[in-house]
Amino acid sequence: MWLHGIARKIAIAGMSPIPQRAQTRDLDPGRFRFSVWQNVSITLWSGQANMDAGQRILKLSREPREEFPQGRSQVMIVCDGTPAPDDATTELLREIYDPKRSGIVCIAAVLEGGGFWASGIRARMTNMRIAGGSAMSMRVQNTLEEVATWLPEEHAKRTGVQLDPELLSSVLNASRALGTHDAQG
Repeated sequence: MWLHGIARKIAIAGMSPIPQRAQTRDLDPGRFRFSVWQNVSITLWSGQANMDAGQRILKLSREPREEFPQGRSQVMIVCDGTPAPDDATTELLREIYDPKRSGIVCIAAVLEGGGFWASGIRARMTNMRIAGGSAMSMRVQNTLEEVATWLPEEHAKRTGVQLDPELLSSVLNASRALGTHDAQG
């Protein structure tokens, strides 16, 4: 298996290598997949976030807070055309945007579509972000490669944990390729 950057150096040094893929912690087929890699959670949305999904994601978002007290980042991938959460679910998910409650210090969101749909999703995210205050860094990107370019530096500043951009890109692309329809990962 090809190892990238930091992971390769760790493997050569005989230390435990950094995992090459994210670990799936929950899957709602056709709706979402929630995975964790290092101190980065990855949520892929392909269906509308309803109240049940929102409660599951909120519970999952609290767990890594204990695992990673220095903070963590969240990468959210929203598939083209995925409906925005309803108002009640949006309200519930606001907690994720409060770093004191979620431990999330950076959010990178990839919206895989454009136009009016993407504008609507951005507006909801901005409203939730404003409710969370200014203690979190958030950026909406067009591609996973843009996330892998932006997130490592911001993540290191806020958590003290270095992410290898090439490995992050590989992990994000592998997570995206899994989709939300199977239990692999």
